[in-house]
Amino acid sequence: MELNLIYNPDLFVLDEKYLFNLMTIRRAFSKAYASYRQAMDDAFSRKYLFYTNVLLSTGISTMGDLMEQNYEIHTKEIEKIDLGRTSHMALSGGTAGIICHHWYKVLDRFIIGRSLGEMHTLIMSWRKLTSNVKNWGYLKRVRRVVKVAFTDKYLLYTNVTISVSLSALGDSLEQSYELYVKEQKEYDAKRTLNMAFSGSAVGVLCHYWYKILDKFIVGKTADMVIKKLLLDQLIFSPIMIMTFFGSLALLEDNPLQNFKEEVRDKFLTLYTAEWMVWPPAQVINFYFLPTRYRVLYDNIISLGYDIYSSQVKHNKSLKTMTKQSENGKKSS
Repeated sequence: MELNLIYNPDLFVLDEKYLFNLMTIRRAFSKAYASYRQAMDDAFSRKYLFYTNVLLSTGISTMGDLMEQNYEIHTKEIEKIDLGRTSHMALSGGTAGIICHHWYKVLDRFIIGRSLGEMHTLIMSWRKLTSNVKNWGYLKRVRRVVKVAFTDKYLLYTNVTISVSLSALGDSLEQSYELYVKEQKEYDAKRTLNMAFSGSAVGVLCHYWYKILDKFIVGKTADMVIKKLLLDQLIFSPIMIMTFFGSLALLEDNPLQNFKEEVRDKFLTLYTAEWMVWPPAQVINFYFLPTRYRVLYDNIISLGYDIYSSQVKHNKSLKTMTKQSENGKKSS
């Protein structure tokens, strides 16, 4: 079978108009690409880098929230897009962009170079970073203030200030969550002030309690730690819970009646939570930390517990459940 191939030169002749259009498209594409490169270079230049990072963080946070809300609409968890929630996420993304921008500049200032190399290089870089941080004037002033704050002369005031601040912060976080899930309509500043007052009473008690424990039970052996732990849970935890309810009742109407009701309805809930949270935390506290840092450690650990305490204290359903059970017993 023969295959005849006939070459026709007319088939390979390109029209001039077609060539002109092709060159025009090519030039337009080249100009667009050059403009894009220039815009990218400008956006990531030293002059505009801060604004670029903030816009990127804001935009991606916004896009992420919109994608999540679209998924929730698809699964019928929500009915429509919540633009307020998206704006909050955008604000959070912008804040993160600012922090990340300056953090990476600080890192590149103190640790210069990109070689991963051997472990020795990393160790030397870390030493250089810590050396530069130690020599930073602002940090030196902060260290001096902290050192003075934790001396015996000022330790009581420091512990009370820490307890007040973190109790107020815990309640603020809890109220923010309740506002988000629409359990309450507006922020209650008085409630936060009451929780801060309760934190001051707890701070005073903790300060003297740890001094008493370390005075009468000396040492950090396993036996001593267990003794301190048992005394803390069996004696001090109930006192702390009673102080918490009592200090808040003082700021409410009918203090004595409210105190009795709160203890009856909610004491067991908080005391059970105490046994879940504090035994492992207090082992670290009693074994590793000196007395002056114990209230600080307690308050850091108890930030989450303060949120829970605020939720239990202001949870009306616990009181309602208790009354229903009492009414059921009376009727039976």
